[in-house]
Amino acid sequence: MKQGQHPKRFRHWRKWVDRAALFWIACLVCWCLATGVPPVTQTAVSLAPSSAATASDPLQWEREGRSLYDAGQFSAAAAIWQDSAKGFAELGDALGKAGSLNYLSMALLELGRWEEARTAVEEAVRLSSGTDGNGALLAQALNNRGRIQLALGDGDAALETWREAANTYESVGDDVGRLGAIVNQGLALQSLGLYRRSETTLETASEQIAALSDPRLQAAALRNLGVALQVVGDLQRSQTILEQSLAIARELNAPADLGATLTALGNTARGLQNFEDAL
Repeated sequence: MKQGQHPKRFRHWRKWVDRAALFWIACLVCWCLATGVPPVTQTAVSLAPSSAATASDPLQWEREGRSLYDAGQFSAAAAIWQDSAKGFAELGDALGKAGSLNYLSMALLELGRWEEARTAVEEAVRLSSGTDGNGALLAQALNNRGRIQLALGDGDAALETWREAANTYESVGDDVGRLGAIVNQGLALQSLGLYRRSETTLETASEQIAALSDPRLQAAALRNLGVALQVVGDLQRSQTILEQSLAIARELNAPADLGATLTALGNTARGLQNFEDAL
């Protein structure tokens, strides 16, 4: 969308695009980046730590926590990730603990336990930083820190954190992570009322996504961008971007990507219908 175009549309959308909406979109982007898989809805399951899992098997708990989180069972996921963090600590695995704490902060945030979420993610950032740290894990933790900051209403801090996350993703060669962090910057700018800067940031992300050579990465990045465009009110562009992602996913015969993109397209279609009804 060109700057200055469709002012009536933006006035309409700005009535309901608030901090909560931006937060939930950031959740989708961050979960996708944290897990490496698209955030698709799954049938609810009830999992407990395997009887074979002990403090020496925290990785299994972490995986079970991810399944619970995907199923919307955030309390159970938080409990298991607390156990996995303790298990990694007992093994002296600081990076393993950082990963579990990063996941834990996401579940705590879903539960509205803001300060606990902030404490967990700050510890994840600390453990994954420094000479013994891990750049990829640090980037994920920073991305999640921005999500928490946005949820708490600090758009300025979220914007700065997502800039740092983008630089960290770039340092480890993760193009999709970097572009996801740039998309999140657009959401932070939107939360601050800087709509034109938000549009410019999302346009920059779009241009860089088009230059990706790996079609699987391009499909994921396009989906993230399409979802973000839903929030800033550019529904026609969102639909176009998501259809591009869908076409790539079909060529790759990637069911998970197809499902996630079709869900996003459905949300955009409903938004377009609601918008037409409101005019």
